[in-house]
Amino acid sequence: MLIIVDILHTSLSLAIIYGSYTITTEYLTFSYQEFGFISYILIFVLNVVSSLLAPFIVFYLTGVKWTIVIGAISYLIWLLLFNLGNNTLLLIGAVFLGIGAGLFRSQQN
Repeated sequence: MLIIVDILHTSLSLAIIYGSYTITTEYLTFSYQEFGFISYILIFVLNVVSSLLAPFIVFYLTGVKWTIVIGAISYLIWLLLFNLGNNTLLLIGAVFLGIGAGLFRSQQN
């Protein structure tokens, strides 16, 4: 029974994080225009790089559990910095999200 509660809790948490990420990305290029496009580039380029480096990071540094936690926190950091309305903070948040999302998605098997 405890495992089912943990699975439901994790599923609900991921649904909230991905839902807020999806809604926010719809407004990204509208709100920030040029910086929104640059942040997209940062997110996806760093996502690819961190996905390629994920096996080494997980094996030598963090482990699967903490990699998922770090990845989920990167989404929250990006959502927070997006709402502050500062271009520099948006780009810093995009760097965190790009690295964290690559790690997070590579460990969801």
